[in-house]
This record gives sequence, C-alpha cells and structure tokens, in this order.
Amino acid sequence: MDKSNNQNFVRKYFKSIIWAMIILYLSLANLNDNETLKELLFPYSDKIAHFGIYAIFSFLILSEYNKKGKQWLPLSISIFYGILMEFFQFSLTTYRSLEIFDMLANTIGAFVAWYIYKKIFFTDLTRH
Repeated sequence: MDKSNNQNFVRKYFKSIIWAMIILYLSLANLNDNETLKELLFPYSDKIAHFGIYAIFSFLILSEYNKKGKQWLPLSISIFYGILMEFFQFSLTTYRSLEIFDMLANTIGAFVAWYIYKKIFFTDLTRH
C-alpha cells in the first residue's frame, strides 16, 4: 500500500481504528485497583461490558465497510480481534487472564450488532 492508500484506509476506518485502540487499552490496563470501577460492578457486569464493546466495534466496522452481501468480513474482524485481545491479556500481562466466557460475550455482541445492522440497512423495505 502506498501512502495515499494508507491515508484513505485510515480516513475510511477512523472510528473503528480509534475504538480498536480503546479496546486494546481497556484489555491490557490494570483495572483491578480502580475503586470507582469496583463500586459500579455487579456479578457478570464484565460480560455485559464485553458484549457492548464488541457490539459497538462491529457496528462501526460494518457501517464504515458498508458493502451489501459482504458483512462477514467486518464480523470476522471483530470476532478475531476479541479472541486476540483475550490471548494478549494472557500472554502480555500478569494481572489479566484469558477467559472463554469473555470471548463468548465478545462474539455474541459482534453477532447481535451484525444482525441489527443487517435488519436496519439491508432489509428490503419494498416488501409488505
């Protein structure tokens, strides 16, 4: 890719790239010592957060990619990224761990966003 293609790519996927960087930070940061965060948590609240974060990520990628019939690619990117972040937590930190249920929540969030996006933007509105 030449410089102009790189710039076009970054411009087109800017929101997704920023969100991916936020996910990277949240995935690798040590949030265990945050007292304010602990007060907001309830059982399985992290799974809800995973679901929402990856639903937003998928929706952003889908909206920026926006090609009918090819939504599998953004969906795959989101799912792969969620799995990759879990492996990064396991291998790059001593205070985070790989959790299968986090991967599952990430994947479900991605699929729900894909389903909603598909229904909103690719449903044939001429049918009754």
